[in-house]
Amino acid sequence: MGGPQSANDNHLPYIRDELSWLEQRLAEGMPMLGICLGAQLMAKAAGGRVTGSPQRELGWYPVYPTADTVSDPLFAAMPESGLTVFQWHGETFSIPDRATLIASHPAVPSQAMRLGRAQYGLQFHVEVDAPLIAQ
Repeated sequence: MGGPQSANDNHLPYIRDELSWLEQRLAEGMPMLGICLGAQLMAKAAGGRVTGSPQRELGWYPVYPTADTVSDPLFAAMPESGLTVFQWHGETFSIPDRATLIASHPAVPSQAMRLGRAQYGLQFHVEVDAPLIAQ
């Protein structure tokens, strides 16, 4: 899930431990879902980079399917017009060589990736809805 930490906070032992654990689990093919910071940690553990986002996203933004979305088991039904999701991040990730980009946005391209058969990283928050924000 999300948090104020960065996947680049190598001075924090628990970030180093988490990256090491993720490298091992990704290699084993363990199913997982990383949201926001979780996706950034997954990307870094798989050889991607985590950098400052070209645009700080805070609020509701659309994400759009890519050419690979149609063949993805979870995202194939994403409408061509996009899906509006909640964003709250100042960093983003590059897509590792072995990953597939399955959702994007012109301002912050890396929105969702699939690494293994059942390993997904989402830059956005699917667990947040309007009532939760109001609360």
